[in-house]
Amino acid sequence: MFSVYYRLKGVVHIARDNFKEENNTSNKEFDNISQIDKDDLYLLNIQAEAQIFMIYSYMLQYVSTLQGIEVIRLKYSENYESQPEPDPDKTAFEAAKIQVLFQSILTQISVTQYGRFYEHYEQLNADQINVARFATYEILLGNIVSVISYLLNYIGVKNIYKVDHNSPIYGD
Repeated sequence: MFSVYYRLKGVVHIARDNFKEENNTSNKEFDNISQIDKDDLYLLNIQAEAQIFMIYSYMLQYVSTLQGIEVIRLKYSENYESQPEPDPDKTAFEAAKIQVLFQSILTQISVTQYGRFYEHYEQLNADQINVARFATYEILLGNIVSVISYLLNYIGVKNIYKVDHNSPIYGD
């Protein structure tokens, strides 16, 4: 996992090193920060945290898939009864709950940002206003569609979890 981070860090600039002596003289750079930028930082920090939880939910889905493979493998092993069976449905159900919750947070951020666009659009150049307005709308619409898809996924996973507690969930 860490090697992927270091490979990505070389390709994608994640953040500057605030611990280098030349970057850590004081917080003067934030003394004159505008309210718009403060609001952006607030939303971006919430977004980053929600995205971490979404990554965690995808990892749970991956674990659920591996557990489903193990359930099938154990069914055909000689000592099937003596081995504890994993619970892929429970893991997938937990992942689905996390996805609905944190995609809802991401959607709320896009709703907030869409509203903020109309509060501050006068700061854009005239040729940028339509592009920015449409892009903000597309992001909002994409997040709404995502919430709907995660809700449908949650309902399906929940129903499978209720019916057959120990079978793999396909397509999750």
